Amino acid sequence: MRLIKTTPVVLAALTLVSCFEITQAQNLSETEADVEVMVVGTFHFRGGGGLISVELADTLSEKRQREFDDLVAVLAGFKPNAIILERVTDAPDFIDPFYADFNNQMLLTNRNERVQVGYRLADFLGISRVYGIDEQTSDGEPEYFPFDPILSLANEQNTIGEIQSTIADASRLL
Repeated sequence: MRLIKTTPVVLAALTLVSCFEITQAQNLSETEADVEVMVVGTFHFRGGGGLISVELADTLSEKRQREFDDLVAVLAGFKPNAIILERVTDAPDFIDPFYADFNNQMLLTNRNERVQVGYRLADFLGISRVYGIDEQTSDGEPEYFPFDPILSLANEQNTIGEIQSTIADASRLL
């Protein structure tokens, strides 16, 4: 089964990003290079709001709650000292203001992935602040998720079917 099918446009974009990241990493001091970062991605548990929409079996069910507890136990083994979630927050602190109101009862009522994974993990670890970062392009900044230009180029090059096929394949996997 083909899991991912890429187009030359996507490969070129990934190559450029990789080259930039390698160049940046080479410019770091030894201390800065020792920083470890783990990125954990989820889809939106309530469906919608993303490139691929997924309807997950009830995140509030007893079974899912046990699975989230197991996930948090595994993630806690990494010993994170900061949790950063996808949320628009204010600079310069980027503090997620909703985490201050978090309590374990929310795990039984709020289906959102921030609560079920991010806040649960922060609480489990005793982390007092959660940060929020969300790409919101401003004037003069590069677009960080340039999917519309990629689709336009794919249309021009008659490769849009390949991208649509890749999205459909990913949707079926979830």
